[in-house]
Amino acid sequence: GNPPQVVVVVGGTDPRGYLEPLVTASLDAHPTARVTAVCTNATQATSLRDRGGAPHRLLVEPPIRDLPIRFISADLVVTAAGTTATEAVIVGAPSALIRAVGNQGPVYDALVGSGSAYGLSRDGEATSVRDHIETVLGDAQLRLRMTHNAHWLLDGSGALRIITAMEAIVGDRNNASDFV
Repeated sequence: GNPPQVVVVVGGTDPRGYLEPLVTASLDAHPTARVTAVCTNATQATSLRDRGGAPHRLLVEPPIRDLPIRFISADLVVTAAGTTATEAVIVGAPSALIRAVGNQGPVYDALVGSGSAYGLSRDGEATSVRDHIETVLGDAQLRLRMTHNAHWLLDGSGALRIITAMEAIVGDRNNASDFV
């Protein structure tokens, strides 16, 4: 069949340098995988381009404005458990997540715990990230289950609910001032 398409994006400034090891793990996990690495800075991009190996398997790109659209055609999105992870899950992209920073714990726990994403940050487990990515790429049913579970967890309408709630609060304040 076609080589699996993997998008790796950590987001932000990647202060702990997770992007490069995740790209390497993704390339090593499958002999024909095509990996798109979304880099946030030129130094990172240069380092990835200069790494050697099979350049036809690695596409290095700057931040992509339509990233969720790119996720739709990916077999796997490897990312940190922040906003990008929720974007991937909302569009139904099978995702493998890391906890890049402490405040990502709740998103990580919710997405992995519901079966909507695959957890790469597993406490007390010796299995390598590469092996986890290989597991996900090799199991089409697992990726399908993640997409199905995500459909029931996130509907993509959260922002609308927040705006509606805020409008109701502002409306209540405006109405209350009429009585003061």
